Amino acid sequence: MKGAFNLVYKSGPHGDECTTYTLDIKPNITLEQLVVSIISNESEWGKIRVHYLNKNMENFDCATDDEKYSSYFDIEYKYGHIVTITDMSSWDKYRNMILTNNNHNWANGGWSCMNYWIRIKMI
Repeated sequence: MKGAFNLVYKSGPHGDECTTYTLDIKPNITLEQLVVSIISNESEWGKIRVHYLNKNMENFDCATDDEKYSSYFDIEYKYGHIVTITDMSSWDKYRNMILTNNNHNWANGGWSCMNYWIRIKMI
């Protein structure tokens, strides 16, 4: 699904020529639709890291949001194709989840490499 999100400039280019963006995800977009939109750019390669709630930290009142969302899996993509998904059971669990815009969805890259960080917010 092309056009599931927009990159919004945040900072850069930095010394490594990479630029940082926040993601403006369109309404009612699932994780799978976002991934398809990202990999549809056939001249790009990189990694999509998907953070989700760590059940061991869920009820730990002293934990920060970063600690609570410390569980993740990676989707490596290259030139329009998924190369690997590190945790298929998590992918299957979250692929149809509707994403929300939050300040933890961002991207960084330059030239042809672009990496994405997505946080699945539990509502």
